[in-house]
Amino acid sequence: MKKFEIIMTRDITESRRVTVFAENADAVNDMFDLEDLEPETAWETDDNSCGRRDAYITDVEEILNGIYVSGCGCLEIQIPLTLAATGSHSGSCDLDVLALSRLPEIKLQLDNINPETLRDVLDEYGAWGNEELADHKLNLQRILWIACGDIVDNEVYQADES
Repeated sequence: MKKFEIIMTRDITESRRVTVFAENADAVNDMFDLEDLEPETAWETDDNSCGRRDAYITDVEEILNGIYVSGCGCLEIQIPLTLAATGSHSGSCDLDVLALSRLPEIKLQLDNINPETLRDVLDEYGAWGNEELADHKLNLQRILWIACGDIVDNEVYQADES
């Protein structure tokens, strides 16, 4: 199964994003019953309108997950490529990485990382001293930033190869 994000639209000003799992993009259209949508509150409206119109799918996009694996192989973090790009860019990434770390799908992974293992992995980079590596919360931010950069760089490399 692959993960897809679909955008459903009722008119120019009302849309909704939904994540679904399907074998391929064609199956997304077949499996999603647009008449069984949640109430009016589930729709984003740009002009505060609430007219009832028939919904239709305007876009189907596969969500590609990038995977970061530490050099020793003892840590693995999966992040959708689009999210990884928000945590890896020029300039300071601190606030973006902090926001990413609070997303449930990423927070769950970070919560399951052993503090000692994380310290050992980060120590291999040689960028932080023992005092800095004593702060587990900051270490989680550091590894997430590294993971984002690794995933984005790997995607750019693969695109260049093809």
